[in-house]
Amino acid sequence: MEKYYSTDICILIPTKDRPHKIVNLIDSLISQSTMVGRVIIVGSGENINTILDPYKSKLPIEYYHSEISGQIRQRKLGVSKLDNRTKLVATLDDDIILRPNALLEILEFWNTKDEITVGVGFNIENMSQHKYSKLKQIFYLSSKSPGYVLSSGYTTSLVNVESDIQTKWLNGGATLWLQEKLIQGIHKKSEDSIWSPCEDLIFSYPIGKNNKLWICKNAKVIHDDKLVYKSVSEAFQRGIILSKWTLNFVQQNPELSVLRFYIATFVSSSLNMVRKKLKYDFFFELGRLLFLFKIK
Repeated sequence: MEKYYSTDICILIPTKDRPHKIVNLIDSLISQSTMVGRVIIVGSGENINTILDPYKSKLPIEYYHSEISGQIRQRKLGVSKLDNRTKLVATLDDDIILRPNALLEILEFWNTKDEITVGVGFNIENMSQHKYSKLKQIFYLSSKSPGYVLSSGYTTSLVNVESDIQTKWLNGGATLWLQEKLIQGIHKKSEDSIWSPCEDLIFSYPIGKNNKLWICKNAKVIHDDKLVYKSVSEAFQRGIILSKWTLNFVQQNPELSVLRFYIATFVSSSLNMVRKKLKYDFFFELGRLLFLFKIK
């Protein structure tokens, strides 16, 4: 079994108009107990090259600017810059902050696994962990297992885990991948969008069918972000996009059920619309629900 070292790792980060977030992430990389081989940052919107310059003496940073926005496009550009110097690629969102030993923990964990392990997720510790609901399970919205993909296309949580778990999917913004599998999978993508809520699920679930995916409990990170809608229209459109992408995911995998997707979405959106107190959240759920009836 091949043994990997920290210099085998490339950190790949897409970002747009959030220099304060990328600085926080870079500071957390500098604070790591081990040094990576490369750090590839692909930015769109504001050019942050001058902001990154002071850090280039501390980290092997490469900055590439993309005139076209979109996380998938930017991540593809970053992947195109990979070469045989790199064996493992950590795909991180710009709002992730790593705990000091996160890279060392995930690397040591990987080196205990067999050759069909191709992805290991960091443990996002400040998000809600998995909770099982027998009632939700009736409507294809819950399972006893964390990190599970339900027949409706919905998933169970894989964050804030209390033990190492094998999972059916991985978070696109907090995962260490075998470079070979990342390159193979990313070039199969045909979907593209400024906001791609199921991108990580569409990408990782097919890979997990024939390979092992894990979450390492000790590789802890923080997700430093909260979605804020700018308007009712944006919330409504994002609800539509979420339902559209989830349905697309279900249709791509024949073992999943379109009928169960419709049932799960109808039940969850209807209940959430009753419970939501903020108008933006209400219209987000309305968008999810009305997509089922093709009312856009």
